[in-house]
Amino acid sequence: MAAPRPIPRRSLTDQVADALVDLIRERGLRSGDALPATADLSESFNVSRPVVREAVAQLAGRGLLVRQQGRESVVTVPGSEHLEQLLRYRIEGSGVSDDVLQDYRETLEAAAARLAARNATEDDLAALRERFAELCAAQGDDALHDADVAFHRAVAVASHNELILLTLDAVASLIRQLRRRAWSGWKAAGKGLQPVLDAHERILDAITRGDEHAAAEAMVSHLAQARAGVAVGAPAAAGERDGS
Repeated sequence: MAAPRPIPRRSLTDQVADALVDLIRERGLRSGDALPATADLSESFNVSRPVVREAVAQLAGRGLLVRQQGRESVVTVPGSEHLEQLLRYRIEGSGVSDDVLQDYRETLEAAAARLAARNATEDDLAALRERFAELCAAQGDDALHDADVAFHRAVAVASHNELILLTLDAVASLIRQLRRRAWSGWKAAGKGLQPVLDAHERILDAITRGDEHAAAEAMVSHLAQARAGVAVGAPAAAGERDGS
């Protein structure tokens, strides 16, 4: 019979950090609201002030609090950079494949395109048309790649779903690397930029018409180009033109 595994003991700092999260929820504190003074928290939790400060530092590291010199800590909302750190650690640490990352991208961006077709305002459509014009007019590798990223982000903005935008921003750097590998493979297969521009135009057209199904299908079709490039497996070279 195997020996029972020891139950890990949680530190006092961890317990106070959890208590602080509960306090934030119970009091309905929002972004920008200040926590009670350290002395008051120390008395409420019956712990020393250094323990409270360590718990606050832990929550600041998670993006739940902002510490300010000479002032009480302020509640904040974790941004995409915190989610990016978590996803990057998981993806790189567990060896997530390009295919899995591409599946995730297709699912996320197809949903963004569908919602953009449903929810886009005239301002959103104007922004999308501007991003597409920049994509077509881009000169040089960096400008083209940046314009492509901006177009896809504009689709997410037009979805008016803040969680989609948060998630897309969080994986932006990982997707950027995938784009480079995809474009390298796309070119290695003898294909050019024009089909990629045409695919973006179809996405824009479907969103403009408010056709949710066509928008999602156009996005999936475009990202199939990236998948085809990844499948070729050509190594990305420095200074290559990113267009997928």
